[in-house]
Amino acid sequence: MDEMNKTVKRPLSLLEILPQKPPMVLVDDFVWPKEGEQSVTSSVTITEDSPFYSSLLKGVPACTVIEYMAQTMAIAVGIDHYLHDLPLSIGFLLGSRRLTLRVPFLPLGERYLITAEPLFTDESFGSFACEVKSAKTGDIVASAQLTAFQPDANFSGELPS
Repeated sequence: MDEMNKTVKRPLSLLEILPQKPPMVLVDDFVWPKEGEQSVTSSVTITEDSPFYSSLLKGVPACTVIEYMAQTMAIAVGIDHYLHDLPLSIGFLLGSRRLTLRVPFLPLGERYLITAEPLFTDESFGSFACEVKSAKTGDIVASAQLTAFQPDANFSGELPS
């Protein structure tokens, strides 16, 4: 197909692309990647209404960043599927490697940028390098390599051997 006849797809919204539904959508927004880019960046601002907010901490426990990273990874996979006319589907977080939490909690009022960059993907599995940075200072507050499994429509519940 020549460049003149390409159909440009409209970007999907966060709620269209993520399999989670409120209140379990933990990220606030994402930046649609430029053509040719594979990494995706989402953002979250910590409020008293944030899921897992603790009035004792006056913030969200740092372990919550794993779900922020997983949802950003899901956005990246969803965008790829959407652009290649593949169905959007649910994925399962299998594990993390090299999880580093540099803070005990994310304080009220702070905004964070979460990046997920694919390291390896195929039809069923994906591994992503993820980082969470303070939007104010640019400091990395958490990082990890996450791995996920995305079954096809015929998935029986048994993982391939």
